[in-house]
Amino acid sequence: MHWGFLGPEVLPHERRVRTLGLGAVVRNFNEIAVPGMGGVWFGKQLLLPLLGISVAQAVRAEGKHVSNIEVANAIEAVACLSAYKMANWRSDPRLRGGQKLRNVSEPVFAQARKRSFYVSQPMRMSAVEPLLALGFVDGDTERFNAMRLSRTGSDFLECALSHCRPNGRSVATHLLRWVRGDESKVVTGALTEAISPLTPMPAMATSILREQIEVHGPGSGRRKAALRWVGNDKAKTDWSPRPTEISEDHWRDLRIGAKFFLTRDASLDLLDAVEHEIALAGGRGLKPIEASLTPRVTELRDRLRDRANAFLEEGLEAAFVQDAKNFCLECMDVDNAVTTLTKRDGRVLRYRDDMVVPGAAFDYSARVPEPTDGSEPAPPEPQWPPGISRRVDNLFWMSLDLRSELDKRIGGKSNEEE
Repeated sequence: MHWGFLGPEVLPHERRVRTLGLGAVVRNFNEIAVPGMGGVWFGKQLLLPLLGISVAQAVRAEGKHVSNIEVANAIEAVACLSAYKMANWRSDPRLRGGQKLRNVSEPVFAQARKRSFYVSQPMRMSAVEPLLALGFVDGDTERFNAMRLSRTGSDFLECALSHCRPNGRSVATHLLRWVRGDESKVVTGALTEAISPLTPMPAMATSILREQIEVHGPGSGRRKAALRWVGNDKAKTDWSPRPTEISEDHWRDLRIGAKFFLTRDASLDLLDAVEHEIALAGGRGLKPIEASLTPRVTELRDRLRDRANAFLEEGLEAAFVQDAKNFCLECMDVDNAVTTLTKRDGRVLRYRDDMVVPGAAFDYSARVPEPTDGSEPAPPEPQWPPGISRRVDNLFWMSLDLRSELDKRIGGKSNEEE
């Protein structure tokens, strides 16, 4: 099994995640690119966790102990289950849990609330930041279990769900009865229409979502500008000229962030190549100098140095950038790059006794690293300036959803997450 930066839905004990100690830097560059949007890219990703919070609040008001996370995850699982059934189990990037849910018929809440029932990375996790940033919940913390619906969140749910009446009841009441155990048959046609990630939201709900993206809270100016840029049909493949929708400061931040992301990606390619060499050697550890003598590792090490240098030449002085600068300085040291990156990894590859050795998530299948010479086929759409924050791409798909065009172009969407 091979997988990417985030693992698949069913994992062995170790997940192949290489953060390299750069998690905070990545979040900050994403945040200045498109503030407050987390990893969401279509409207139902916000509606489902909001509905979970709403139902959980109502259940707790009756004295039953449930958490926001339990209810939201269970509702998301039911939403994907109902959508899969309606689509005859056709895969779609808006759905998760195809393997886990395929043998499920009609879950009761006691079953669906368990962590093992659904995927380890539900869509809810990508929505925590925007729920707060866009004003759909009240509170001053991103702890999902502490969130409560705001007035705007309640209005959004009402506009999104009021047209559907499963078993003659509101969607929230129907799910409340399911959580209480009073309703065993949760999936109905009306519920599927309301909460399936594949069905569009009503125009009024979409209007509320657009307004919150464009005008609510700090960062709304950049969100609005970016939304208008990605929503036009002009070429988006180069850093010159600057789009008229984007300010000079915003464009500079996007470009500098892209140079960091290109450096980070080059470091991951280098680690993949070293892993490949060790796998070919049957898992025997290599000294960093041994790995660096192979042509492929040497090529990727030199490319990493060049990309790190391109970032350092920008001279950005923001406080959070210091960690990015330190990382790029390490990457510039070609004699020690393999050693320092392996120490940062520690999960797929480890550094022990002056050797690079397999870690707990090492892949022994000797896979060939992905091509980096431009020979791989380009995705159908969209194309962005190289290295740009994934949030820009996410916002493009959100713009399609806001214009009711997502279904027509969903074939070009990758399944990868931020």
